[in-house]
Amino acid sequence: MSFSLIQQTKQLLAQESGTVYKPHGGRIKVALAYPNTYWVGMSNLGFQTIYHLLNQRADTVCERVFLPSQIVWQEYKRSGAPLFSFESQTPVRQFDILAFSVPFEGDYPHILDILELAGIEPRANQRNAYDPLLIMGGVCSFMNPEPLAPVMDGFVLGDGEEILAELMDALGEAPLKRKDKADLLQHLSSIPGFYVPSHYHASYNSDNTYRALVPESADMNTRFEPRQLSDLNNWPTHSRLLTPQTEFGNMFLVELSRGCAHRCRFCLLGSALGGIYRPHSLEAVSISIESGLTSGKRIGLVGATITDYPYLNKVCQLIEKEEGKLSVASLRANKLSGYLLDALKQSGHKTITLAPEAGSQRLRDLIAKGLTEDGILNAVENIVSRQIPHIKLYLMWGLPNEQSADIQAIVHLAKKVRQIMSTSRSSGRLTLSLSPFVPKPQTPFQWCGMESLSSLNHKLHYLRQELKALKGVKLIAGSPRSSFYQALFSRGDRRVGEALLDACKERKSHKMALKRMQPAADFFVHRKRKADETFPWDHLITPHQKQKLKHEYERSIQIPQ
Repeated sequence: MSFSLIQQTKQLLAQESGTVYKPHGGRIKVALAYPNTYWVGMSNLGFQTIYHLLNQRADTVCERVFLPSQIVWQEYKRSGAPLFSFESQTPVRQFDILAFSVPFEGDYPHILDILELAGIEPRANQRNAYDPLLIMGGVCSFMNPEPLAPVMDGFVLGDGEEILAELMDALGEAPLKRKDKADLLQHLSSIPGFYVPSHYHASYNSDNTYRALVPESADMNTRFEPRQLSDLNNWPTHSRLLTPQTEFGNMFLVELSRGCAHRCRFCLLGSALGGIYRPHSLEAVSISIESGLTSGKRIGLVGATITDYPYLNKVCQLIEKEEGKLSVASLRANKLSGYLLDALKQSGHKTITLAPEAGSQRLRDLIAKGLTEDGILNAVENIVSRQIPHIKLYLMWGLPNEQSADIQAIVHLAKKVRQIMSTSRSSGRLTLSLSPFVPKPQTPFQWCGMESLSSLNHKLHYLRQELKALKGVKLIAGSPRSSFYQALFSRGDRRVGEALLDACKERKSHKMALKRMQPAADFFVHRKRKADETFPWDHLITPHQKQKLKHEYERSIQIPQ
């Protein structure tokens, strides 16, 4: 074991509060892995929640694992040390369960990197009973788990809180080591919301499209319903571990809600799990906030649409009364109250982020954003009137049926916003944060293909040229190439996973392997889907849900060109 690696880990641990240390003896040992760096993973509220819930169990010890930074990775390689957990520096391979929390598809290759460093065989059917059981949860699990089906032993679908307890109860009924893995997975598969991919194989049509998920036996389920908490108030969700070594190091995060009250056609949160908006009660949120205020941190409110939370003003009043500071991410322009802006101003906010998503009204209607240009500009005026200097706009390019006029509209919108900002005495900056559109599973746009990289780059070049002439405007653009891989991992099937495994076996770049895969990666990314096509994720939604998505998609293509 490398002394340098252990020292670096202990230095990070020394800066934390809320860390749980438990002896391993007689307990189920869970290594909870986030497939990105400590800085990124410790900002994730879901990851912290699972850590807390597992360690509340007397029969379980849960320790964390992260993707090493580049410098730390090199030390692992130099020393030959196996990847170890944070809390006790125990090699990951010695744990009973390796549980991955995965909210972003772009981290799929990092999962294989973690397995390589841990000395764990990445292919599920080549691991034995002495290897940890690999389980994955998070948004990616119930969006489309199929690309990682060759790797994972099981997937937790939907909200993890209740099913987590059921899984651990079931695992506690029998020793994990030296138990037949097939018997164990058969036992776990009886739990609603737990999907064992090895019990099924995928079949394909002659044109390479997906045909069906075929079970081992006729009496097995071929449709899975992701779990959904009926009452969030039994499950308070807020920061459990605090450290300065993360993006939100000065914040105590508090979840206000799950799901979304809107039905934007590009967004998974508006359609997955029935698209139901579920707010926490004011009482539950207040208890979490009071806990956070004792730490002296800013209170960061978390939710898809903060401004839809029914008790938002009362939450602001509570924080103000206790002389706390408030922080939020992006806000919906047409629900931006003066009270909230005043609270953010009082808390020292220098930037307000809005998410119009598109520059033109035609595209905002096409994606069902429910937002007008007047609504956006009125929000900007309200922000400027309070002397909050900076504004950020989240926008996409490459949306379905996007035309040159829609790209030009981004520039026009930026000019109008800057014009309003120029009336203020502050020298504020307008930041445009642009992301390439990626059509996601379980959304109305799942039938769309992603725009070609050459077209995306051409449009981005135009925007850079036009916007650089605007004083006080900064453009931050996501990588079309990175979005290509995001689309591939989110829209692919088991053949994508096989390509990743081949890259791992041959110790080659996953990008190189994906370039030569068959069918080609473009088949999954850029191809427009047929109206009656079967998708690799159809076993996670009902035919009725799919029909509703299709109806929304058909409505979108009726928007005038």
